[in-house]
Amino acid sequence: MSVIRRLLSLSVVAGIAVSLCVVSLVPGVLVLARSGRSVTPLADELQPLVSRSIVYAADGSVLAVLHAEQDRDPAKLEEVPQVLVNAIVDIEDRGFFRHNGVDLKSSLRAFLINAEAGKVEQGGSTITQQLLKNALVGDARTLDRKVKEAFSALRLEGEITKEEILERYLNTVYFGQSAYGVRAAAERFFGKALANVTTPEAALLAGSIANPSAYDPFVNPDRARSRRSEVLSRMVAEGHLDAKLADKYSKAPLPASLAQVQPKPNTHFVEEVKRRLLRDERIGETPQDRYQAVFGGGLRIYTTLDPKMQVAAETAVTEILPKSQFTAALVAVDVLSGAVRALVGGPGFEQSKFNLATQGVRQTGSAFKAITLAAALDAGYTINSSVDGTKPCEFKLSGGQKWRVDGDFEGGGGGVISLRSATAQSVNCAFAQLAVTLGPERIVKMAKRLGITSELEAVPSITLGSEEVSPLEMAGAFATFAADGVYRTPYFVRRVEKPNGDTLFSSEVEGKRVLDPEIAREETLALEGVIKGGTGRRASIGRPAAGKTGTSTKNWDAWFCGYTPQISAAGWMGSPRGQIPMRSVGGITVFGGTYPARIWAAFMKAAHEGKSVRSFTPANPKSWPSSRSVASNNRVSVRTTTTTLFSVDGFPDGSSTTLPLTATTVPESEPPTPTPTPTPTPTPTIGP
Repeated sequence: MSVIRRLLSLSVVAGIAVSLCVVSLVPGVLVLARSGRSVTPLADELQPLVSRSIVYAADGSVLAVLHAEQDRDPAKLEEVPQVLVNAIVDIEDRGFFRHNGVDLKSSLRAFLINAEAGKVEQGGSTITQQLLKNALVGDARTLDRKVKEAFSALRLEGEITKEEILERYLNTVYFGQSAYGVRAAAERFFGKALANVTTPEAALLAGSIANPSAYDPFVNPDRARSRRSEVLSRMVAEGHLDAKLADKYSKAPLPASLAQVQPKPNTHFVEEVKRRLLRDERIGETPQDRYQAVFGGGLRIYTTLDPKMQVAAETAVTEILPKSQFTAALVAVDVLSGAVRALVGGPGFEQSKFNLATQGVRQTGSAFKAITLAAALDAGYTINSSVDGTKPCEFKLSGGQKWRVDGDFEGGGGGVISLRSATAQSVNCAFAQLAVTLGPERIVKMAKRLGITSELEAVPSITLGSEEVSPLEMAGAFATFAADGVYRTPYFVRRVEKPNGDTLFSSEVEGKRVLDPEIAREETLALEGVIKGGTGRRASIGRPAAGKTGTSTKNWDAWFCGYTPQISAAGWMGSPRGQIPMRSVGGITVFGGTYPARIWAAFMKAAHEGKSVRSFTPANPKSWPSSRSVASNNRVSVRTTTTTLFSVDGFPDGSSTTLPLTATTVPESEPPTPTPTPTPTPTPTIGP
């Protein structure tokens, strides 16, 4: 049987060799092979190369490269070192610059070697034939395929130059380890730019083409070393290398491990960019088209990320967040453009790919009072309007239901106060009254105007942050106040270019006026008071800033959202696993005015380094409507001496008149700044 198999193998090899001889020698075949180019040029049938897409930061630095199985970054022929060109041509097709696409001598030589070995050890294919095998005709070891390959090679060399063929080949060929083309191979195997490849490195790469798995230096170092020596010897024979140098280079060490030159796409920001592009029909009509474009279309993706701000955000979270089961997310938006400048999506991309800054929606607590205030100002109230903040409070709602709200423990508030004071001190009963008087539907409409896209239920407790929203939405909403009432949708990608440099699309976000400028300025005046003397004093950054703290029921979520005239940022803290109370974290109970405010301040201080100090456009009280009180609609009398009213844990036990699907909000407080110690001494939980 072995004899029969050997005879069959030799007959196939012989047939292939004879066919190549016929193709090369019969007069007129060359003319026939090239005659079809006027109808359908073969060069036009070569598909565009699958190539990596590159993601850039706002300063032009590379954030990541995106690719699927094939990692390729095409290079121009003039970018390839001559020593690498020589090594590849010498070992793969020494007569490349002399033949017309089919090398008869190489084919006969391969036939003789294969006949002596009793198996196919050499194919005798030229570089032109290899290119066509990879791009068009396939790699089946059949006579039909070899004949088609030979005819196609003759046609192709009649249509384009040798240099064009070689450039295409150098970018098509596979070197192993997912590296396609010479540039990716130089990066993957040696961790260097293509231009810096040395002679022994060039010989190693050239040698791997014949069998990337067998000559893989990380898997089969001995075989790779032997193959490299073979290439070096061939270079000597072809007059491209001195024999003594070849002997020296054959002893050079092999690469020890795979290199990572380009940044990996393992950040929450890059993941968000990918997620958005894969849904963007400007990239492609179908999901498959978009996937192929993003991971193999050679796109140049220019994003909005500011690397310095990103470092500032990561540093603020890392240095201030205490070690615990809880994490933080932060997102910063450019006020004047809507560009997302920094993003921390949680505990780390390797730990959790879920982006808490863009995909995570959590109860905002009192941070949502800023939106209620905007709704009130839009309805004709002013920050000087008075409201009853007496605590505790209870309201009779439609259908006979009652909503009871506890007071707050922020060191101020209560009684009849102005909306400005109620905002600074985050007085729950004042904002509960405001929500009942305005109607929750008006608050929902204002939230939508400010860019909140999450589903919101129109219930009175929305004013206390019972509804769930993402940090990105909150950063965009607060940026509207800073931009004098103009909303811009936060975006991540500035421009996407095709491989040839043409712009596929650019993101020019046009602002939409959603608030009167004077209302936005009045809102800012109230929110400045939160930082200057209210619940957000730890967010002070030594320059004009405005913001709002927020803490949800049972201390599940804590927020600080704020802005300067240049940057709006929203920070959240909580458990990535869900609703877990944050009590005795670093020795304290967590509120929006604690760690979130400190993280926000640390980030904003660093983000504004080198930026001029700007003041908000001052509000003009003369343009405000006549001040009027917020009517105490549907308020019922509540005894204030009881100690068994509404608690931080929910509505009163046994009550049959509470409003379903509503939540109270833990009031903000100002516990002492924690001093980290190896074994922190527990402090009493702050709150009722």
